[in-house]
Formats: sequence, C-alpha cells, structure tokens
Amino acid sequence: MPNCLIVNADDFGYGIERNDGIINCFKSGAISSTTMLVNGVAAEDAATKAKLAGLPTGLHLNISEGKPVCASAKTLTDSDGNLYELFTIRERVAEGRINLNEVRDELQKQIDRFEELMGYKPQHVDGHQHVHVLPGICDIFAHVLSQNGIRSTRCPYEDLNPDTNYAWFEGDTKKMATFMDEVVQQSQQAKPIFRRNGLWLPSEFCGLQTMGLDMTKESLKTTLKQTFRNDNKDDIVSCELMVHPGYRTKEEGGCGTGPDEFSQSDQRELEMDILCDSDMIDFYREMEIDIKNIRSVMCKIKKRAGPIKTQCFTVNDDGSRTKSTTNDEVTINHAEGPIHIEIAIIDIEGPIHNEADIRYVKRPTHDYDTIKILKEPSEDNYIVSDVDGQLKTP
Repeated sequence: MPNCLIVNADDFGYGIERNDGIINCFKSGAISSTTMLVNGVAAEDAATKAKLAGLPTGLHLNISEGKPVCASAKTLTDSDGNLYELFTIRERVAEGRINLNEVRDELQKQIDRFEELMGYKPQHVDGHQHVHVLPGICDIFAHVLSQNGIRSTRCPYEDLNPDTNYAWFEGDTKKMATFMDEVVQQSQQAKPIFRRNGLWLPSEFCGLQTMGLDMTKESLKTTLKQTFRNDNKDDIVSCELMVHPGYRTKEEGGCGTGPDEFSQSDQRELEMDILCDSDMIDFYREMEIDIKNIRSVMCKIKKRAGPIKTQCFTVNDDGSRTKSTTNDEVTINHAEGPIHIEIAIIDIEGPIHNEADIRYVKRPTHDYDTIKILKEPSEDNYIVSDVDGQLKTP
C-alpha cells in the first residue's frame, strides 16, 4: 500500500510572489495543499488563484505577525496595534499575560474571514509559527475548531537531530533550536487535546529541520526515508511535510507590517526548486509515496475499513475511555455537561495505522440521547480511524 504524503505550503496570502510560487508548485505536483494567512496583504489574490487552480486551501492561524483581524485583540498587540512577534507572544503566554478570550475571538474572526474569501469554512487549520500548540492556546484552538466543524489540524511532533543548524534563521540559531525543542514538547502535550476534540492528525510530521537553507534533496530524502520506515506494507502511513516555497518577496508582502527577511531571501525559491525537481518526483515513485491532500488521505483510510464487531465507550475529561455497552444502542444522560461517545468498530478488514480499529463518533446534543450504532457513517456521525481516534471524516 503506497504511503501518503501531504505536502503543505504555509503562508499563502503573504505576498503575490509567494502566491504565484505556491500555485506553480501545486500545478507541478510538488505540493498538495496550502494554508492561508487571512491577514496577509495578498489574501484576496491568494483566494482568487486557489479557486482557479483548484488548490486545497486551509487556514494558517496567525497571532504572531502583522495586524490582527479582530479589533479587540488588546493583549495580543503592542502600542502600535501590531501582533507581538513570535518570541514575545510565547513569553506573554507563559507569563499569563494573554487574554485567552481574545485568542478565541481572533481565531473565530480569522475563520470567518477565510469563509468570506473562499466561500466555505476551512476544513483544516494550523498555526503560523506553531502558536496553536502553546499551552492554554491549544485548548481554545481545538474547541473553536470543533465548534466550527473543522476536521483536522497539524501537530508538529518530529524527532529532532541535535546537530541541526537552522541555517535559514537570521538570528540566534541556538535560540531557534530551543524554540524547536519546545514546539515538539508542546505538540506532545497538545496531541491528546486535539484528538479529544475530534481533530484528525496525520500519523507522522516532518519539516522543522528542512526549512530554507536546511532543505536539500539529500536532507529531504533522508527525512522521508526515516518517516516511512514501515516494514508492514499493508499499513497506510500518513505524513505531513511542512514547506515554505514561493518567489522572493519584493516590496509588498507580509501581514500589514511589511515582509520579513526570510521572505525576501532566496530561501523560498530554493525550497520551490527542490520540491519541483524531477529527482524528487522519481524518489516519491521509488518509495511508493503518493502526494495527497488531507481530505484524500482521510477518505483513503476510511475506504479500507470493513466493520465486523462493535463496542461503545464514553470519553472522560482526561482522555481515558470507559467501556459502557456492547449492545446496538446506548442511552446516556449528560445534563451536567457534554459527554463524548465513541462507538468502536473492531476486528475490521485490513490494519489501520498498525491497529485494526475504527470508530464512529457522535456528540450528543440533548440531555438524553439514544445513539444507534451504525455499520456505515450517516449525516451526523463521523468515522474515526486509529486506536487513539486520529481520523474524522464526513
């Protein structure tokens, strides 16, 4: 079974040059999706070009660069009304100096703005500079996505090589290495929170160590070989590769405060050239790697399932599960608060992520709900694969 690689280009909407580079990468088959900065100066241009090209587009939540979308984001912005930069926003979150209600409002405004631009709500949202995995923010982030029916996100957990130079970063590379270590640790903590809120995550992630000057064909191939080192060829391994291609930004770019140094360097074009190189396409073919967008991967895994036996569980606040019944239906009382019910279909045909386990999930909406265990997903049920509930599709 071919491995599934989601190649997602971040920062769509940052500038016209970035947009054009991402579109060209998509047309050449080098990327499969992108995530948009709706406060980017070229967001409207990005939306227009994405629709014309049929480029699968999600939202790139931004609370660490440029101007906010929500006017009430007081604790997120400095005296000039600009969002605090990456390291400052992280310090303020750690010190409890951020109003999390403002984070919620800004995220919702960015979702709404995305819908205005694209004509639909995003089905995937990740975070610019990984702000969505920050402690406290990740809880708000997951809850808002769940409320909006958004089905997937990014969890940037990657095995980091301590010798990585982070040569793309113009500042203190040791500070960047510390930042990357923190991102990985915070991603571990965020993962169960995302899953409890029904968000799908690819089984693997890479891209923290292959940005800009750190991306070569050799480094990218090595990373992907390690990622897809699976002896069981019947398993589907899904991986998101985070990339940052595009043409060099000229005068107009950024999110309201001008372009940064990384965008004005030739490093974006370097990534674009490597990703579009025919040698990489040949490599994917040799490794039996399929370049797929998120929705395609979710559907691919879903179609492999053939349910045989059912069990039902309640999901507790701490993420643990309590087996409740093996009957065809279960009636629950959740007057004291919402209860997340998972209906497990076990003993299916063919392994999923090394676990022969698949679930249908329904969140009750009334004080008393009777949930019918179904053999196929219906309009108000979602199929979830992987023993930890990773995948949620319509």
